[in-house]
Amino acid sequence: MSGPRKYQPPHTRIRVKNCSHENLQRPTSASSSTYNLNSTTSDKAQDETTKSTRRSEAYTDTAYGRLQDDVRNQAGPSIRHSQFNKSPNSSISSNQTGYNPPPSRRNWSKNSLDKSALSSPADDIKPMRSGAGGKVDIGEMELLQSVSRSGGDGKDGDALKDWDMQEKYRVFINEKIGRHYSSFSTPRHTAPAVTAKDELESLGSIVLLFRKLREGVVASSRIDAFAVEVFESSAQFSILANNKPQLISSLSGLVPGLYQALDSHRDGKGKSNIRIATKDEDVAADRVRNMNNEGRSSEDRRKEFARLFLLYQLINLGEKAFWSSYLALTHPRKKNLRRPLDETGLENGSTHPCQNGTSATSSGPPSMSPKPFINPCDLSLVISIARSVSPHALDSVKYFSLRKGATTYEKAILSWEEDKIRERAWDILRKAYITTRHEWAGSFLGIIEEDVGDWVRGKGMKVEEGIIKLR
Repeated sequence: MSGPRKYQPPHTRIRVKNCSHENLQRPTSASSSTYNLNSTTSDKAQDETTKSTRRSEAYTDTAYGRLQDDVRNQAGPSIRHSQFNKSPNSSISSNQTGYNPPPSRRNWSKNSLDKSALSSPADDIKPMRSGAGGKVDIGEMELLQSVSRSGGDGKDGDALKDWDMQEKYRVFINEKIGRHYSSFSTPRHTAPAVTAKDELESLGSIVLLFRKLREGVVASSRIDAFAVEVFESSAQFSILANNKPQLISSLSGLVPGLYQALDSHRDGKGKSNIRIATKDEDVAADRVRNMNNEGRSSEDRRKEFARLFLLYQLINLGEKAFWSSYLALTHPRKKNLRRPLDETGLENGSTHPCQNGTSATSSGPPSMSPKPFINPCDLSLVISIARSVSPHALDSVKYFSLRKGATTYEKAILSWEEDKIRERAWDILRKAYITTRHEWAGSFLGIIEEDVGDWVRGKGMKVEEGIIKLR
């Protein structure tokens, strides 16, 4: 009985095929038995050929089945199913490997095959933003580019530099404002509650529209009543939307820069390369104000926005920035020119420039004292508020009393710091009193009497029969 067959490497097999029959017969053991290498190699080669053929057929049939299934699932209806039907005489059979491709989920009926892969109904593509009736009404104003974003790269990017387009865009913004107030119950010129997220988001979108218009106004070097109105409205809606970056951008451009530039052009002292508005364009700005129910004169609005500017400095930047801005607006100085202290309007023991009927504009030689932007007497409210909330001496009773006489926009800015002021007042109240009544605590904390008890209990204090025990 012959031993097991030994493995023959490929190079040995090649040499064996080229050898003669006599040379292949040689003894393989001590018993002089012969091993017919030629016969053994032929049998082995035949077996390997059979196995290789079977593997090739199995691989080909499996790959073909996968290809057929992928094409069925991915190809469009324009590709016929009959193209993948194998003929009965095909040498590739799925029965050899046991592979049966899954049935297609597509409808391969005649009606679906005759249609193109792109022949879908028009309503198959849904808009990203839907309006009334599922349609999107994107007008010309919605597609206008911002000057800062486009970089002035052509007609489309410079559209808002055109004065007529600016006025159309302002009307478009006013329509947005009208739709906003028709959707929410908060009255005009009143800041919504902090928890009204949807309303604040809607106001924020209006602020961004004003920002785009402001950029166009500045890029076009426009100085007229329309430009002033754009900056004023932008500042107001920034306050309502609690958008502090856009608020200071609007106020710093308006006070005192744009107001003073408008005065210079009306006096004929402005730069010659800047276009001046006509009377009709100033009337257009007044018409926009009337649409917003703002019939106040430009002088009154100048005083109002100067107060808003100073309050922003006080609440967000601190007392030092407030007094610096106050002096710049009320006591301007010429560059590189010194002037005596008594020209500030605080001479002769006066503690306030409006005291004894004097003002800061009445003292000093006219040639040495430039005209101030605003009279200090018009800022008496904000001066009193600044002194009442000084870090060195808090007078919370006076502060909350003065707050009642502020406008809605001034109250909105003051509300940003009101909680901190109330906490400072609470610390003083606890240190100064052992017990106190509801009425005095309400005045001291700026809380209505009905809510004082709940507020104090929230701080861990006891309230018994209208008496607050602070220790």
